[in-house]
Amino acid sequence: MDQICKCLKCGVISLREDGAPDIHTGNNCNGKLMEVPLSLEEYNTISCAIIKIFPDDDDYFAFINSMIELKENDIVEYGLKYSQLQMQAEQRRANMAQASFVLKCPTCHSTQVRKIDVVERAGSVAFLGIFSKKINKSFKCKNCGYTW
Repeated sequence: MDQICKCLKCGVISLREDGAPDIHTGNNCNGKLMEVPLSLEEYNTISCAIIKIFPDDDDYFAFINSMIELKENDIVEYGLKYSQLQMQAEQRRANMAQASFVLKCPTCHSTQVRKIDVVERAGSVAFLGIFSKKINKSFKCKNCGYTW
């Protein structure tokens, strides 16, 4: 089973896959790995919540170390902090999912896009008939005018 481990030589905390050696091979460190009392889910949640807060590796690993110590010494306080980090991680994931679904014009890649409403489409079809450019179109770019 995969484990979260800490290198006793350089302090890096990472996932050690099942069957991998107990030696940290990154950056030719060769330090001994020690299992830490975080589950994979806890580690991923904490990492997701703090990755942008601590861009410096030393601060990032120091924070994770403090969470490990808190879990070992004060499980109630750890539970409170962890639940806060869970909310932050969920918010970050939701923001990332929302950002990935931003509608863009396929021609000019502008995000200034609007939905063609039923009245506009019906008026165009009524006026131009089958020659209307808005038949089977749903969106229009405010920047270049392309419809799709």
